Amino acid sequence: MIKNISLLFIIAAGFILFGCDEDTNTGCMCTEEYRMYNVVILDSGNNRINGLTISFVDTKGVERIVVNDLDPVNTGYMIMNDSYVGLMSTTPTPFLIKAYKENFSVSQTYYFYTDKCKCHVSKFSGPDTIKVL
Repeated sequence: MIKNISLLFIIAAGFILFGCDEDTNTGCMCTEEYRMYNVVILDSGNNRINGLTISFVDTKGVERIVVNDLDPVNTGYMIMNDSYVGLMSTTPTPFLIKAYKENFSVSQTYYFYTDKCKCHVSKFSGPDTIKVL
């Protein structure tokens, strides 16, 4: 009987010491997945346009350059990724995506949102390909 009470006390102490704390644990568990969204930009002859700088304008009017480490010829240009979830809410948020070089520019509005834990960005709307006429 005393062994059972001791065991019960140890288990209860473990729950008290290591249990969930609502103030510090939001119940969120983000995966290690890294989401990014790309767009292919084509000229009027359906050829991919190389050498573009990509940026987006957020809802506060701040323009941010998106660093494209990937090969835009094969993958398209990255326009959004998980590093920007702090700029989003759980409702779709508009972002004006700009692509430009020298005397050329094109822009398109996309809508992105994040989950309640701000783990990942998701695309709500916007084309996968932009054709420049």
